[in-house]
Amino acid sequence: MSNTRRLIFILSSVVAFGALAIDMYLPALPTMAVDLQASAGQLQLTLSLFFAGFCAGMLIYGPLSDYFGRRKLLLSGIALFALTSAACFFATSVHMLMVLRTLQALGCGACVVMARAAARDLFPPSELPRMMSKMSLITMTAPLLAPSIGALCLYLTGWRSIFAVLTVIALSAGYMVYQHVPETHKPDKTHGLHLGGVLRQYYALLNDGYNLRLMICMAAAMSGMFAFISGSPFVYTQLLGYTELQFALLFGSNIIAMSLVTSLNLYLLQRFEATLLMRYQAAVLALAGLGLVIVAALGQLSYIIPLVIVYVAHVNALCANGMAVLLRRHQPQQAGSLTALAVSLQFGIAAVSTSLVATFSHSPALAMTGVMGMFALIAIVCAYKVHANHIHA
Repeated sequence: MSNTRRLIFILSSVVAFGALAIDMYLPALPTMAVDLQASAGQLQLTLSLFFAGFCAGMLIYGPLSDYFGRRKLLLSGIALFALTSAACFFATSVHMLMVLRTLQALGCGACVVMARAAARDLFPPSELPRMMSKMSLITMTAPLLAPSIGALCLYLTGWRSIFAVLTVIALSAGYMVYQHVPETHKPDKTHGLHLGGVLRQYYALLNDGYNLRLMICMAAAMSGMFAFISGSPFVYTQLLGYTELQFALLFGSNIIAMSLVTSLNLYLLQRFEATLLMRYQAAVLALAGLGLVIVAALGQLSYIIPLVIVYVAHVNALCANGMAVLLRRHQPQQAGSLTALAVSLQFGIAAVSTSLVATFSHSPALAMTGVMGMFALIAIVCAYKVHANHIHA
């Protein structure tokens, strides 16, 4: 394996921490609710808190990595993720789990933002759309396998072993990073590191209308998908009657579809501008989201599964295109802050999305599909404006 390929594989594996930490315990949520004497809403809230912590971790670590460099902070993020994953194994109440999952998310956010910023350091702007899509293809192995791994852990030794596996994965990734990933960004201490300066930089990035529309488009698409992730364990197992293992297999079918669309996206990027592809991908989300709301309102719940597959399949390609367009508009020394802001906005809004699903959990199918449909509409409006601005730029 060439050094470049090894680096891409390792960085993609670190980015996958987020998917592993979220998706592995999804099949176990109903069982955890019983074991910890908690409600479905409280278990869904652990997911919302994870998103909030993930968002905070990226906002904190992004500017720090621009100032201090990527490598040491990446290793510290992995260490925090490993320690808190091990602590989750010993959680005795849902409130303890909420605290630990929030801390776990801080480390996870550090890992994801610095791995993506390192990719921006390594590749020229013209290569970023294809590199981001290639990283996405590797990263998608995690959500494809994670629910099945979680279901297997649940059947064999119970839900706590899920967090033991996460600990082992984190330690293994930390070793690979320590051995093979060099510093990709020379520390830049010329401007100092002050809270005011960091906030001004974030404000300047958000004050750019093109940046903001790109970020909201990606965040809306991702939030729709996380509404599915939050609501699906209860919709699929309690309303549709599938077992935890069947749920894991159905969940995996979404990731297979996502991989196919992302592979198609790689081919189409040779022929079409990324913003044009984003517009079509957002249109698919909107149509699938509308269909989901209609079938849930009519009580035809079996049709939710194929419509969800269509919806989720296009989210990753849209976000990979959006991130590439965003990063190539700015200098490498801004990559940490820019990636932190963009991805934290995705997970910050995802926290709102999953909280809405939890709030209306008394009607899980309508809650899940309604939130997915709402965010799909936001995504298509922003995608059309982004492409229109790109044409006239």
